[in-house]
Amino acid sequence: MGGEYYKLNTFLKSQGILHRIACAQTHEQNELAECKICHIVYSRLTLLALGGVLFKYQPYAFDNVVKIINYLPSIVTHNSSPYFKLFGKHAHYKAFKVFGCHVFPLLRPYK
Repeated sequence: MGGEYYKLNTFLKSQGILHRIACAQTHEQNELAECKICHIVYSRLTLLALGGVLFKYQPYAFDNVVKIINYLPSIVTHNSSPYFKLFGKHAHYKAFKVFGCHVFPLLRPYK
């Protein structure tokens, strides 16, 4: 690993995060990365289409899609959001309406 990751590794270590990099030409590791990239790309297209936003704003859509994904709970983080794991506080729902899209919260059935 080159020196370009030194500051990042120092920060991640201080947060208790283990930084791992994928081995080149390893299908098992690259498949996970490709799946996440597809998720981000398709989510960006959805934001642009549902919000009626011009295609020239796609860099902002990428930024917001990654932010939204990091705000959502994940099974990997034991139903906590990556944002909460990193900052220790819950995200604000205002970020979900950036492109005028609808938000449908998951409401558990009442008994």
